[in-house]
Amino acid sequence: MVGWASGPLVVEVHGQQYPVTPSLPRPDVAVAEHLPVTSGWSFTFPEPLGMEDATRAYSRDGTELVGSPYRGHRKRMQELQDGLDLAKPGIEFGPLDRPLLSRKRADVLYVDHASKEDLLAKYRDHPAENISPALVRNVDIVWPCGPLASRVGGRRFDYALASHVIEHVPDMIGWLQEVSSVLRPGGVLNLAIPFRDGTFDRKRHTTPIASLIANHIEKRTRPTAAQIFDHIAFVAPLGVEEEPHVHAALLTARKVEQSNEYLDVHCNVFTPESFVRNIQLLQDVGLTSFSVRKLFPPDAPGAYEFIVSLEKTTAT
Repeated sequence: MVGWASGPLVVEVHGQQYPVTPSLPRPDVAVAEHLPVTSGWSFTFPEPLGMEDATRAYSRDGTELVGSPYRGHRKRMQELQDGLDLAKPGIEFGPLDRPLLSRKRADVLYVDHASKEDLLAKYRDHPAENISPALVRNVDIVWPCGPLASRVGGRRFDYALASHVIEHVPDMIGWLQEVSSVLRPGGVLNLAIPFRDGTFDRKRHTTPIASLIANHIEKRTRPTAAQIFDHIAFVAPLGVEEEPHVHAALLTARKVEQSNEYLDVHCNVFTPESFVRNIQLLQDVGLTSFSVRKLFPPDAPGAYEFIVSLEKTTAT
């Protein structure tokens, strides 16, 4: 649950109240709404919300928030769960401290690139905004790279979910192929993907099919120099206008390529139209078994993501 507010507020679910104090930088909101720059807030529930959960967010005096987009969880979960039978076995990628699905409500296994212990150490040494260590989930399937099928012991799943994961993947085609390899025919992969125009990627070009194919041919397991340069040079926080950081981007891209370190960036940038077009082109050349089952485009000004449902339609 995220939004913005001018002062302390209360988040409530099923009568349980949680105090929250806005502290996250939101220059875009400050400019548009004349609120403090640190008016942003984010709250992670102890358990993932379901569509039936009733939530509220309001000021300490009981006043409902106006404009702050905290009411969207039902619609978002409805879209992310579209076509899924949660009673059947599924997998969720990168849940960290805020999984989409609860084990109490779904037959789901969590997949990540590292174990829970290693993830906790990673974020202890390199703190990330809004990570709640106490809520980081146990990882059932550790998958840093290589064949995913070998990590799941021959199991097959009916669905897979990933929220804000695919943009971090250096070789998106290879990632999709590995996910497909553990899904049954007709299996569904639902993705929440950052919408370029509503995020800090707004100044960047969408990822072309040529880059996706090149990264796949090269079997990239780390971001390319081009991906690193593009991210660092052209990322532009909402509400902030500044010149591209080309000098810093060049130095960083060189350093990372020479050192072989892994720098986490948005490797891929999409709009709904560009993502769908790329999937269709990948189908045409036989590089993906997925077809676009359904697209849920951004439906409000300032929307930061879109949701797409893919279906495994061939054996690739």
